[in-house]
Amino acid sequence: MVAGGAVLGALSMVLTLLEIRFPFFPIPYLMFEFAEIPVIVAAMMYGPAGGAISAFEYWVLLQMAGRDAPIGPALKFLAVGSTVLGVWCGGWLHRKLGMKPGLVRFAVLSSALGVAFRVAVMTAANWYILAFLFPGYLTFAKGMLGTTLGMTFADDLSALAMVLVLTAAYNVIQMAISVLPSLAVCSAALAKHGRFSGRYWLRVYAVPRTAEAA
Repeated sequence: MVAGGAVLGALSMVLTLLEIRFPFFPIPYLMFEFAEIPVIVAAMMYGPAGGAISAFEYWVLLQMAGRDAPIGPALKFLAVGSTVLGVWCGGWLHRKLGMKPGLVRFAVLSSALGVAFRVAVMTAANWYILAFLFPGYLTFAKGMLGTTLGMTFADDLSALAMVLVLTAAYNVIQMAISVLPSLAVCSAALAKHGRFSGRYWLRVYAVPRTAEAA
């Protein structure tokens, strides 16, 4: 679990350095990327502790690389951390509700909770940064919205509200970009029935006992 989480956290940093990303059109400084996928895979395969190790290592490496530090790495940590929390809570609720094992059931439950946690956490974080910590960023965001969408605002409050709404939409899409490929990777790993597949955290929620026995 420790080794898997650490390796996948390092892989997230490699993907970040490769800069395979594309902008969210309304606010181009928000970038869709694939670097979160290894962290989510760590959470699903090795449980919440593995995901936490991976997310923490990713944050440390981003800080060391100086990529928009300290705000950028902190926001990234909050984003992936809240998503990992959603995955863990999805498993917990799956067990509490006595649901039958199944990858689709687990995916729907975890994704819904992950989206809820991520949007709530990131909306609060961006509100604090734009309203109090670095209000100059709000002016920059307003300018971008004027350039990309031709929007004008009567005051800073209406601009802040629009930026937060669009940021929430960005996080929902980024969540799908991160979680859906992670589920595909984990599903393929479980299907192989390899030497360590029985130890994977996700197996408890995703694989029916009849299939596991077979």
